[in-house]
Amino acid sequence: MNATFLQNHCVRRHGQTFEDIKSSHGDNKENSAPDLLVEQLQEIKERLVMTESQLTEERKSLREMSVKVNVTRLLILTRTVT
Repeated sequence: MNATFLQNHCVRRHGQTFEDIKSSHGDNKENSAPDLLVEQLQEIKERLVMTESQLTEERKSLREMSVKVNVTRLLILTRTVT
């Protein structure tokens, strides 16, 4: 595929020249993400960070509880053996 073929294809199939397509996808204000979406994305990121931190705390608590249970089991086992 060469540039001429691509330009002709754009005109034939899409009714636009390559320059029209290029300019319509440029970095103008109309094509940027709306402010609402940016705000929602930021909120989602903040909730993700908070959720990850809560999950880390819950894992830590679970490990501590597991250690306590294991120690208790060990104490019970040693008492029954002696």
